[in-house]
Amino acid sequence: MKENAYTIESMQLEDIPEVLRLEREAFGQMAWHAADFESALSSKCDFPLVIRATAPVSGTIQAHTPSAEAATTTDPKPMQAGAVQDAGADRIGLAGYAVLRIIAPEAEIENICVAPACRRSGVGETLMAEMLRLAAERGADRVFLEVRAHNEPAKALYLKSGFVESYRRKNYYQGPTEDAIIMMKE
Repeated sequence: MKENAYTIESMQLEDIPEVLRLEREAFGQMAWHAADFESALSSKCDFPLVIRATAPVSGTIQAHTPSAEAATTTDPKPMQAGAVQDAGADRIGLAGYAVLRIIAPEAEIENICVAPACRRSGVGETLMAEMLRLAAERGADRVFLEVRAHNEPAKALYLKSGFVESYRRKNYYQGPTEDAIIMMKE
């Protein structure tokens, strides 16, 4: 099977409709609104990213681990990371997105979402690696995030990325009501 390839770029205004579609599907009534993403785009502290598949994502998706020699990074507006085809590669579609806020010495992963068709293909891991790289590059020595207590796939990704549970916020999420687990990586 051909390895999936991805490009990571800074989110643009024209990405917001597709991002909102995924956001609503994934987060329901807790979904961000267009204004939230627009605010992130204009903030000097926020780094909103999109990840696109540059090769078709097949039905049976195998785990994808970015290789060191395949990773290329530049300034975050625009950027590429992960296993990336050449810069002129055709884009297949939005595989996911994330918003990272950096106020050194801390950073917070404010939002991360992977398209259902791309889950368990390495998209989340690739996005996470890029956000951690950006945070470290910009002076953050601690990264925080919050996750629904019952979101086992997300928690597994975060634990694999080196995050540990810090504390819980009781009944933080709505629709359904659920605790938030605050996780941290130093």
